[in-house]
Amino acid sequence: MSWQEIKDFDVPLYLPLAYSNRVHKLCLLPNGLLTLLISDPADTVTSCSLSVASGSHNDPKDIQGLAHLCEHMILAAGSKSYPDPGLYHETLSKNNGVHNAFTTGEQTTFYFEVPNVHHGGELVFDEILDIFASFFKEPLFNPLLTNKEIYAIQSEHDGNMSSVTKILYHATRMLSDPGHPFSQFSTGNMNTLASIPKLQGVNLQRTLFQYFKKNYYASKMTLCLRGPQSVNILTKYALSKFGDIKENTALTRSRFGSMSSISTKRSSKSSTENHSTKNDLESFNILEESWRQKYCDIPCFPEISKENMIFIKSSKQPTLRILFPVTDNKTRFTKGEIKIFGDLWCELFGDETKGSLCYYLVGKSWITSCYAYTSSFALGNIGLIIELTLTSTGWENSDTIIEIVLGKLVETFSEQYVHELANFMEDQNSIDLIRFLYQVPKKNPMEECSNLSELLQNDLKAPNMAYIFKGSPPITDMHEGNVGGINSEHNQEWWIDQAIKFQSFMKKFMNSSNARVILLGSLERIPELFKKEIQNTLTTEPFYEFEYKISTINLKASQSVNTYEFCIPHKNKFIPSACKGDGVLEQLFLESSLKSQYSNLHLQINSMSFENKPQLVGRNQRYEMWTLKEDLNSIMDLKSIVSFEVLSTDMKGSPENTIHLEILNQIIFTLISPQLYPAIKLGYFYEISASSKGDVQLRFTIGGFSEGILMLIEIIIKTIIFITTTPDFPSKELLRRARVLVRSNYENAAADNCVKLASLGLLIVLEENMWSLEDRIDALEDVTMASFKEFCQSFLNGSKYLTLFIQGNLSYADKINQFLNLNFTKHLDINKDTSLPLNAHTSTHILKPGTNIFAEYPGPLDDPNNSIVYFIQTGLRSDTDLCTLTSFTEYIMSLTLVPELRNKKQIGYLVMGGLRVLTDTIGVYITVMSGSEPIDLESKIDEYIAFIENGVLNRLTEATFEREYKQAYLTLLGDNNQNKGGKLSGPANLLNEIVPNVQVGSSDQLNSTSMKLHRRFRNQISDKQYNFTDEELHIDIPLIEKLTLSSYLNFFKDKISIFSPTRSKLSIMITSSMAAKDIINRKTYLQLEAFLKIKGFTIKKEKLQEIVDSADGNSSLLIKNLFNYFRSRNEGWKLCTVVLKEVVKMSITSLKQHYNWSLSTKKEDKDKSVDWNGPVSSTVELKKVARLTELPTYCISSVAN
Repeated sequence: MSWQEIKDFDVPLYLPLAYSNRVHKLCLLPNGLLTLLISDPADTVTSCSLSVASGSHNDPKDIQGLAHLCEHMILAAGSKSYPDPGLYHETLSKNNGVHNAFTTGEQTTFYFEVPNVHHGGELVFDEILDIFASFFKEPLFNPLLTNKEIYAIQSEHDGNMSSVTKILYHATRMLSDPGHPFSQFSTGNMNTLASIPKLQGVNLQRTLFQYFKKNYYASKMTLCLRGPQSVNILTKYALSKFGDIKENTALTRSRFGSMSSISTKRSSKSSTENHSTKNDLESFNILEESWRQKYCDIPCFPEISKENMIFIKSSKQPTLRILFPVTDNKTRFTKGEIKIFGDLWCELFGDETKGSLCYYLVGKSWITSCYAYTSSFALGNIGLIIELTLTSTGWENSDTIIEIVLGKLVETFSEQYVHELANFMEDQNSIDLIRFLYQVPKKNPMEECSNLSELLQNDLKAPNMAYIFKGSPPITDMHEGNVGGINSEHNQEWWIDQAIKFQSFMKKFMNSSNARVILLGSLERIPELFKKEIQNTLTTEPFYEFEYKISTINLKASQSVNTYEFCIPHKNKFIPSACKGDGVLEQLFLESSLKSQYSNLHLQINSMSFENKPQLVGRNQRYEMWTLKEDLNSIMDLKSIVSFEVLSTDMKGSPENTIHLEILNQIIFTLISPQLYPAIKLGYFYEISASSKGDVQLRFTIGGFSEGILMLIEIIIKTIIFITTTPDFPSKELLRRARVLVRSNYENAAADNCVKLASLGLLIVLEENMWSLEDRIDALEDVTMASFKEFCQSFLNGSKYLTLFIQGNLSYADKINQFLNLNFTKHLDINKDTSLPLNAHTSTHILKPGTNIFAEYPGPLDDPNNSIVYFIQTGLRSDTDLCTLTSFTEYIMSLTLVPELRNKKQIGYLVMGGLRVLTDTIGVYITVMSGSEPIDLESKIDEYIAFIENGVLNRLTEATFEREYKQAYLTLLGDNNQNKGGKLSGPANLLNEIVPNVQVGSSDQLNSTSMKLHRRFRNQISDKQYNFTDEELHIDIPLIEKLTLSSYLNFFKDKISIFSPTRSKLSIMITSSMAAKDIINRKTYLQLEAFLKIKGFTIKKEKLQEIVDSADGNSSLLIKNLFNYFRSRNEGWKLCTVVLKEVVKMSITSLKQHYNWSLSTKKEDKDKSVDWNGPVSSTVELKKVARLTELPTYCISSVAN
C-alpha cells in the first residue's frame, strides 16, 4: 500500500463564497474507500466521519435494532489493537473532544472532532484517529458489554417515546408496505434485542459478527476528514489509518473474538487496478449497489393503498401530517428532476405570504405552524410532507383542511397559473443560488463531515458530485445551455416547459389515491369523519406504546369548501442589488467552481483569530450604540446583524407585563411574517423576545444583507406603531390568536422532555424574576383587551432606553440609528451625557452554606422518564479564584462522569455535567435522565462525588496531579482551543440559551459563528459587562500554574464534597406523571403478547390485558393466571415447557428496567468499579422544599455589603 496507489479525482466543486480559503480533495484509497479531504486553515479542531452503507433495513425481522446495536458495540467494546473499551471515550473526553454516531435505514455514520491539541509534540488527533479506525478492522464484540449497550438503547428509546417527531415518523412506517424493510421498528429495545433473541435461542455475539462481516468493508464505506492541515497531511492520515480496512474478502473469527481476514494469495496487480471498475467517479453509486437488489424495486408505499390513515391518541398539541409518497421507479421523471421538483414543491407549498395555504389557515386560527418538506425513506423513495400544528379549532376542522389541500390547493398549483409558476421557478432559481453562494460556514465541522460522508454514497454521476455542497443542481442545470431571465422569448418558452413538467409532477403524486394522513391528538372534538372510523377500537403499538387506529377513509378533493383564492408567490423584492443583472449569479457560480478546481495552487493563510471587540460609538442618558467591524471575508462584507433593545425605564417588571410583552410579540409576528417571508428565503433571519430578566424590555435581532435590514426594521417599527396607536386594533380574534400562541409555547415547554424541564426548573428556582409557569399562565388568564391596550400605550409613550448593536457591514448603521430615533425612541432629542440610567438587573438567589435541598416537579403526561439536575454552588462570578477552580473541577469531572455514571454504572442513557453559570453565581452540575426514581439518582450522584474524592483525588501524588490534571488542563487552555469547557457539558449559561418568543430563519444562520459571537456580545452589553471576554468566566492561568494538590483538595472538600458541612447544593427532580405500576403492566403486556405470538399461542388482547392487570406486577400470580387460561384450552403443559420460565425472567426484567435496572450488581460490574464505596451519606441531611419561599438563600446585596 503506497501513496502512488491512491486515485485522485479532479472534480470542480461548486462552493459557497465563504469556502474560498479551503482546499478540497476527493480520492480513492487502494482498498476502495472513497475519501473527501477538506483543508481549512481557520479550523481549530480536526474532524472525521465514516459512513457505512448499511443500516436498520438490514435488520433481521426477529432482531429489530441489530444495526443500531452494532453501531453502539463498535464504539463501546474496543478493538483487537485497543482492547480497553473505555479508551476512545476517555481520550476524547480528556482532550475536550466530542463524538457521535447514528443509524438510519440505509446508513450508519460514526464521527468525532477534537481540538488541535499536542501531547509530547504529537497531535492528539493522530492518536484518536488510530483508535477510531481500528474499530472498523478488528472490533471486539465483547459479550460482557452487550447487555449494557442494550440497556443504553432501551433508555434511548424511552426518550424517543415522548418525542412527537419520532412518533410521527414511526406512524409513517406503519402506513408503509409491510413487505418493505422501511416498515420495521429500527431503534431496538430490550424486547427485540435481548428477550426475543434469547427466547429464539439466537447467539447475539455471533449474529453481530456476521452482520459486521457482511456489511462493514472498505468499498461500502466513505470517509471525510477536515482540519487545518494541508490536504497532503490529511491524505497521509487517510491512507495510514484507513487504507488497510479490509475489502470485501472472507473474514473469520479469531480465538480472541476479533475479526480477522483469511489469508489470501496476493495479487500481482496493484490495488487501484483491482478497483479499475471504480476509476471513474461516475461509476460510484454505493447506496444503489448496496440496496437496489434487496428492495427488488418494491416501493415503500404501495401504489394502491388499502389503509391510508392512522390516528394516534395523544395529549400533546394536535398535529396533522399529509404525506404524498414519491418513487423513482416506473415514472417518467429522472432522479435529478425528482430532487429539483421536490425542492421546488417545498418552497411552493411551504410559502407563508398572502395567497398561501399557511396564510389562509393562520387567518382562520386553525394552525400555529405550517411546514412543507421532503423526507427520504429508502433508495428511490421520498415523501412530500405537509405538517400542520393545529389549534383546538383546527383539530375540529382537520377534515376540512385535508379537503382544501387535496382539492383547491392542488388544483390551483397543478392546473392553473402556468406563466406565474414559470416566473416563480425562475425567481426561485435565483434565490437558490443566492442562498447557496452567500451561506455562512457550517457551525460545526464534525456535523459537516458526517453530512458529506453520507452524501458521498449517493449517485456521483456528473453533475451530482459537483453539487455535493449544495445538495442538488440548480433548475437551469436541466437545460443544455445557459438560461438567463424569463424575459427573452427563447428562455420564456423553456421556463414554461419546466413549469408544465412541474405541474405534471404534482398531478402524478399529489392526488387523493396517493395521499396518506397521520393525525395525532385527542378523541375529543375530532371530526365525525375520523371518529366513526376510530370508535372504540384503538390498539396499543408494541414499541412506542401509543394507542392508535389504522383505517381507510375517503379522502375527498373538494373545491367548494372555501372561496379563498390561492396564488403563486410573487417576485422576491429583497434580492440584493449585487445579485441582480443578467448572468451575475451564474458567473459567481462558475467562479466558485473554478476556484475549487485550482484551490490547491492557492496560498492558504493560517490566520490566528484576533477577535475584535464592540466599540461604543454613541451614548447619552437614553441610549447607547455599539458597533463591531468583524474580520470578515467577501461574503460577510455584504451582511450585517443588528440588535436593538427597547427598555421601559418607568414600568416595573411583573408576570403581567411579561405576558403582555409576549402577546405583543406574537401579534407583531402575525402581521410581519407574511411580509418578511420572502426575505427569510434569501437567508435573512429575525428574533423577537421579551426580556428573560423580568424587566419590561423588547428585543429585536435581524440579520442578512445590509441593504435589506433597514427595510425589515422599517416594517417592524411601523407595525408596532400601528398596533399601539390604532384604536380598534387588535381585533378580539387576533388578540385571542396571540394568546393561543403564547399558551401554546408554554404548553410545548411543559410537554418538553424531562431534562429540559429540570434545567428550566433550576433557573426558575434560583434566578429572580424568572416567573414560574404557574405565574405566567395565571397572568395570561387575566389579559383583556383593555389591559393589553393600556400596556401598549404605557410602553410606547413612556420613557425608554435604547441599546443598539450593529455587527458586520456598517454602511447603514447611521441610517438605522436615525430611523429608530425619528420613528420610535426619540433617543437623540437630548444632549449627550455619559451617565446611564439606573437599571435593576436580575440577581441570583444565593444558597447558604450547609444547604442540601431538592425541589420536585411532575413530568409531562406521556413521558415515562425521570430526570435530575444536581447543582453545587461554588461561589460568586465576581470571584476569579473560585471561578478558576470551578472550571478546573469541570475538567476533572469530564474525565470520569460519562464513563462512570453512564457506561459503567448505567444510571441513565443521558448523563451530562459541567460548569453552570447564573447571573451572579457559578457552580457545577450533573444531569441524568433515567427510568430510575430521581431520589435514587441523587444517591448515585452522591456516590460519584465521593468516588472523585476518595477514589481519584485522595490517591493522587503531587507529581501525578501535576502531569495528568494540571498540565493537561493548561494544554487545553493554551492550544488555540475555542471550546475550553467540557464538550459533553452543554452550554454553561442557560440564560443565554433561552429561545426567543419568535425565532425565524434557517438553523445554519441562527447558529452561525457570527450569530453566536453577536449573541455573546449583545448579552454582555445588555448586562453591562463591558470587558467582552470570550468565555463565560475569566480563567486565571497563573493560579492554575501555582496550584498544588493540597490546595485544590481544600477547595474540593469545602465546596464540592458530600462530606462538607458548608457545601451548598440544590437538586431539581422531575418525576414521571405515569404511575410506575402502569408502566410495568403496559410493558409486561406488550412483551407477553410478543412472546406468545412467537410461540404460537393465541389469546384475545382484552383477555391478556385482563390477566396482566389482575396480576398487578405479581409474577407468581401472572404465571398462575396464564397457566389456568391455557389449561382450559388444553395448552397448559405446552405453556409450562415453553414459556413459563421466560415469563418469570421477563417480569423481573420489566421491574428492573423501571426500578434501578441500571444500578447493576453483576460481578463484572463490581470488578470494574472497585473504587466506588457503595452507598454514602451526605454530612448535611437532604431536605425537600415545597415552595420557593422555603429556599435557604440570601440576596446579592448582603454579600456586597
